[in-house]
Amino acid sequence: MRALYWFREDLRLEDNPALTALCA
Repeated sequence: MRALYWFREDLRLEDNPALTALCA
């Protein structure tokens, strides 16, 4: 799931371990 990616492109899920785990 990459729902947050379009929400905040600047978050950079790939560079954010917390968000990556959340969307994994």
